[in-house]
Amino acid sequence: MPKVKHDLKAQVGALGADSLLPPKKLTKKQFEEFENLVEDVSSRVNATRVMARLRMRAFVAKHGKEACDLAFKKIK
Repeated sequence: MPKVKHDLKAQVGALGADSLLPPKKLTKKQFEEFENLVEDVSSRVNATRVMARLRMRAFVAKHGKEACDLAFKKIK
């Protein structure tokens, strides 16, 4: 019988159990950067909005959607 390699991390990710963990919080500097991005996304200058959207995508990928959602709730 062939050996089966069990990948616990893949199994946990497939079950969505990562969402059960408490979201990490942003540092003060990261929160300020996020605040600036949110402000720039609603800028009247089109080029600023476009660049902010690109930077926001990278920021969320780096720090996690849950942390950014928490930060956004604090802003509102």
